[in-house]
Amino acid sequence: MGKYWYRVYDQQTVKHSIAMVLPCSFDYYEFRLNTGKKRKIDMLIVDHHNAVVPIPVCSLAQVRIYEPLEVPQIYRKDSKRRNHEESMLLLSKLILNFESANDELLKLTPRSRQRYEKLRREYLKPRIGGLWVHKERR
Repeated sequence: MGKYWYRVYDQQTVKHSIAMVLPCSFDYYEFRLNTGKKRKIDMLIVDHHNAVVPIPVCSLAQVRIYEPLEVPQIYRKDSKRRNHEESMLLLSKLILNFESANDELLKLTPRSRQRYEKLRREYLKPRIGGLWVHKERR
C-alpha cells in the first residue's frame, strides 16, 4: 500500500477500510488528498484532529473516532484572535463550503477575508508533481 497506508478491519462494524496515518487531520488538505480524482482512502488515523474532513477520523490524542464532516471542538473561550488550530478549522470548513464558515468569514476584516479566500483557492488546486506519489503495489 505504501508507507502511510494501512488496511484496517473494524470488528464492531465488520468493515475493511484503507486508512492513512497523518500527524493532524488538516494534512488531508496539505497533501491535497481532497483534490485527487479517485479517493483511495476511507479513513484517517491522526495524532490530533483539527479540521473537518469528508471521511472518518480516528484521533489518537482525543481517543475518539469522528464521523465524516464532524467538527472538532477546539475553540477557546474569550480569545481575541484565532490561533493556528482555529484558523485551520475555519479554512477546512471554507474548503467544504460550510454555511457557518461563510458567516464567520463575513465577521472578519476585508484583508483577513481575502487571505482566507486565497488560501481556500490554493487548497482546492491539485499539487503539481505531488508531494506523495502513490502506486499500488501488486
